[in-house]
Amino acid sequence: MLPGSRFAIFLHMVCGGLPHRDDRQLVQVLLCEINGGATAIPVEGGLLNDEGKIIPEHPVIVYSFVANPEAFLEHLPRLRAFLHLVGRETNQGEVAFEIDGRFFRIRQLDKAADLAGGAS
Repeated sequence: MLPGSRFAIFLHMVCGGLPHRDDRQLVQVLLCEINGGATAIPVEGGLLNDEGKIIPEHPVIVYSFVANPEAFLEHLPRLRAFLHLVGRETNQGEVAFEIDGRFFRIRQLDKAADLAGGAS
């Protein structure tokens, strides 16, 4: 990972027709603490569900550029715990994030997590 690499979290604002809590400010604070800044952008898109049906969605993408790769890597356990927490508490089928153009999905969420330092 190089300085200037992009890290983004995709927050689903609606799931199964029900609104989710809005975690964008919490994500922005977390990424500001780690990288010194963050931006949130509402977008429109679609998600292919397990039955092959396209589900329209309106996620928010919160992204940040990595200022210090070593510091960012030190915070990976905290980011991981946060992603699992968001997935559990919003009952999402998956949590999506991007690191420098590579897209990842977390489909199996930890049972519990500790934001201070990692999974428990």
